[in-house]
This record gives sequence, C-alpha cells and structure tokens, in this order.
Amino acid sequence: MMKKIMNQYINSFLASFILAVSIFFASCGPTEKELAIQSGKETYLTYCALCHGENGDGKGKLAIGKMPAPANLTLTGLPDFAKREIIIKGGEAVGRSPFMPPWGQEFTEKQVDDLIVYLETIKKINLKYTK
Repeated sequence: MMKKIMNQYINSFLASFILAVSIFFASCGPTEKELAIQSGKETYLTYCALCHGENGDGKGKLAIGKMPAPANLTLTGLPDFAKREIIIKGGEAVGRSPFMPPWGQEFTEKQVDDLIVYLETIKKINLKYTK
C-alpha cells in the first residue's frame, strides 16, 4: 500500500515537473514582436537601406544627389498609418519625394506591418505627430 502511494506521488511530481519545464522552454523563444522586428529589419536592409542608410539616418549609398534627400527615419514623428501609406503608395503619391518608390505591389501586408514595427526600434526620439 505504501509503495502504491509513493509511486502515485512520484508520478504526480514527475508530471508536474515535466509540465513546468515545458512551459519554461516554451516561454524562452522569441516573442511575436521580436520576430516582427527581425523580419522588418531584413526587409529594411534589403529594400530601404540603400537610400535611407543602414541606421535609418537618410544617408544611404543612393542618397547622394537626391533632392529632397531621403527621410531620416530615426527622427520621424509620423504615425503608423502615415508610414504605411508612404510605404505602399510611394513618396510622390502622398506629397513627398518622388524618389521614394511605391512598395505596395512588392511587399505583403505582413512585410509592411513588420517594417513599421522595425522602424519604431530605430527612432532616436519619441516625437508625436501633429498636423
């Protein structure tokens, strides 16, 4: 009888331990936001950095001679909806630089979302958009 109770106790303990370890390791993976930032960074470095610079300062290799110069994305105070519109429609369509191409046909909606999440991580100051 004592052996049976001891076995039940050990089995219960082991099941609880395995569950706790599983939960711990499941929570150690990257978060959804971290995955979005990484994906957005990859999109940024592939498509945007040539003009806006690797750090988003507007000083990319293709920025030379462009008037107006590419935006310094580290200082932007634009809200997400405005960033989305510029990315999808291009600069000229929203009264900005004609050098900013429209990416709406190239990027998926998720790529645009992830890019916007990434752009928040490179901002140096937290400006509020005012119209």
